[in-house]
Amino acid sequence: MDMETKQVEWREAAIDGVQRYSDLICTAEGMVFGIADRTLLFAFDAQRRQIVHQENLEGRLGLAVHQQGPRIFVPSPDGRIFMLFQKGIAEVDPKTCAVTLRAEPPRAPANGGAYLDGRIYYSTGVNLHSWEVPPAK
Repeated sequence: MDMETKQVEWREAAIDGVQRYSDLICTAEGMVFGIADRTLLFAFDAQRRQIVHQENLEGRLGLAVHQQGPRIFVPSPDGRIFMLFQKGIAEVDPKTCAVTLRAEPPRAPANGGAYLDGRIYYSTGVNLHSWEVPPAK
C-alpha cells in the first residue's frame, strides 16, 4: 500500500487454494518465506512478486505449530532460520529452500518459539522447553 495515497499497489492470491498463511519471515536477500495451511512451505521473491518454491512438509515433519502467535519461524542472530513442527525443530536453508530436521525432542513443540542466548525456547502445554542450537556447519 502506498501510505501517502492509501492505495493498494499490489495484491494477489499467491497460492491458489490456500486457506491461511500462518507465519512469514524475510531474509536479508529479499526472500519472504512462509507457511500456508500449517503444511506448505513457500518462498516468495518480493522483487519479482512470484512464488519461487513450494514444498508440502506434512509427511516429513507433521503440521507446523499454531499457537502463540504462531511464531513457526525462529531466526537466529547469525541469519539461520529454524522452524517448529510436530515432529521437531527443523532448519531451512534460505539459499536452497532445503529443510532439514535438526532435533526430535521427546515432547513435540506445540507453541511458537523464541531464540535467546543460543537456545530455542518453546512450550508444550504448560511445560517450557529449550533446545541448544548447534553451531552452523
